[in-house]
Amino acid sequence: MRLEKISIKNFKSIDNLDNFELIDKNITAFIGGNGCGKTNLLHAINSLKKDDELVDTNLHEKANKSDEIEISAEISFDERDLPKLKERSLDLSTIAGYKVKVNKKIGSGSTRAIEPLMCSFDFEKGVTTILSKVVSQIKKLKLSDGSNPAENFIERLVFKPENNSQEILRTLDELTSIINGLGEVDEEYKKAFLETILRAKETLNFNLIKILEADFWNNLDIILLDPKAYTVENYSPLEELQDGSKHEFLYDLLKLANKEANDFKQTGSSLDNTAADGSKYLSDQLKKIWKNHQVSLNLCPQGSNLYFLFGTPQGRSMELTNQSDGEQWFLRFYTKLATAEKLNKQFVWLMDEPGQSLHATSQINLKNYFESLSDNHQIIYTTHQPMMVPWQKLERIFVVENDVLRGTLIHQRFWKDEETESPLREALGLFVGEELLTGKEHIIVEGPSDYVYLQGWLSFFQRNRSGKLWREEYNLLERSFVPVQGKDTIPLYLLYLTKKTKGKINSIAIPDSKAAEDEVKKRLDGIDPLNKRVVSVSSLLSDIKIKDIEDLFEAKEFLTEVKEFYSKNYPEISFPTDFTEVKKSSLANGVINYVESKINFGVNLDGEPRGLDKVGSALNFYKKLSSDKKLPYSKETVKRFETVLKEVSKLLMTESSKT
Repeated sequence: MRLEKISIKNFKSIDNLDNFELIDKNITAFIGGNGCGKTNLLHAINSLKKDDELVDTNLHEKANKSDEIEISAEISFDERDLPKLKERSLDLSTIAGYKVKVNKKIGSGSTRAIEPLMCSFDFEKGVTTILSKVVSQIKKLKLSDGSNPAENFIERLVFKPENNSQEILRTLDELTSIINGLGEVDEEYKKAFLETILRAKETLNFNLIKILEADFWNNLDIILLDPKAYTVENYSPLEELQDGSKHEFLYDLLKLANKEANDFKQTGSSLDNTAADGSKYLSDQLKKIWKNHQVSLNLCPQGSNLYFLFGTPQGRSMELTNQSDGEQWFLRFYTKLATAEKLNKQFVWLMDEPGQSLHATSQINLKNYFESLSDNHQIIYTTHQPMMVPWQKLERIFVVENDVLRGTLIHQRFWKDEETESPLREALGLFVGEELLTGKEHIIVEGPSDYVYLQGWLSFFQRNRSGKLWREEYNLLERSFVPVQGKDTIPLYLLYLTKKTKGKINSIAIPDSKAAEDEVKKRLDGIDPLNKRVVSVSSLLSDIKIKDIEDLFEAKEFLTEVKEFYSKNYPEISFPTDFTEVKKSSLANGVINYVESKINFGVNLDGEPRGLDKVGSALNFYKKLSSDKKLPYSKETVKRFETVLKEVSKLLMTESSKT
């Protein structure tokens, strides 16, 4: 199960958020300044399960007293739910998920309702089908004297919508008694007959709402993770670690070490071996996640107490409470999540500023840990930490803003407009800053729109193609796109990346056009082998010469997307009716030049003419590339981007062997 859409009305700083869609169902990151309402979003989602969030004082300040708090979420099923759906004679073709909605009126309690989504389950058809099987079994019944004692039940087993299901259930009970009382009937036949009757009764008793609530909603936990409420301690009496009612954090640590309190009531070498075994297992698990920290965690029994100590790289033992805030935060966080992994439930984890007290490289480790968790859990978090923003997956990022008139808003795009206050443009420096710390291979591109297109198409191919190329070679933790500020800055970053790592990082640069490639190579003339690590997108293709990466699209489909983007976000800018009916001769200087020659985009704050919002347009494409819907792009376009990514990988593999 995954949260798919969220609606919030009249809750804290949120006036009205209608059907906000989580594009990536695994991980979502809300970014934005202090006071914008990021935390309120998490509390609203948490209230779907926790009634204590729904109190009168949480009503939006501009709401009338007659208004009510309304919070709802659409939850979709996935492959993990198939076994349980099958138990209830359902599958993903008959029901897509369900919607849960909570309401809170001033002065009264909260209510919760559940309803199915995209449900094609036909109750009448299901009942009619199973009853026909019961009738078929009746017709097969013959005693030795040729009689059929159940024959008169046939006309009573005709179901119509106006019929009372209870009457048919009573009929089935009577039929069960008769079949059980027949001594001369073949036992295999009797068993099959009774099983058919049982399935018929289950079908008649079918209540989809109760099934959704009992089998699915109750099996989904939404947890607002607050590590501060999960108390770090140094020791506990063994008797108080028996059932977890006391010392919850230490009890969970002990469970993660695959030990119980009674294991430490031994003596001599057996006790020493138990402590050493538990300590090693727990330390090894932590090191898999916290890779940059040489942590060991030791279980130390002393008399009737069990102590939990950190071991330093120098061999000293320290109490857990003597560790830094970041170390304590991580230990609580890891213990809580790892403990939940052992439960037979699905989780939506809500995290407010996770890892804010961690070092930058530890934040990267934490973000990578989210990747492994998200296969089985959904993660929604807030952050303003640069290293915690998932730049390689733009569909996961949403900018939150507190508007004076409208309260907390979530931008479906990652910027406000073309000006410098754009959150995305302010963050462009972070693209480079983070990638220098992560990944072993770097692909330098001219700018953010190139980054968005290539990352979007990579996401599409990773979902729709199989093979080593997409699963292993383009591993986002190993290979990264790095956008820079135009072709003139490519030599600087290519040189810096190579010098910084003494040539160990395998980096290449792919400017858009052949002219840009020649210019970059000229600047690197004589700097071998860097000048051989520059190849344009145009040079990677044999059938097309391009000016900008946007020329990889068929002109009409690109222009259609641009027009759609501007109609949604800049409706004041007008487009001629024949905008997409462009002649080939008009594209001699590239599709971007054509757009900017046809459209007046106005002027910026300095009075300078604005050009096409290339980043905004690219993100409009990105959303479609990130969805599971059919792409509105031609086979030629798909092939061009696929070829570019394949050729880039070949170059990286070749250069890697030379390094």
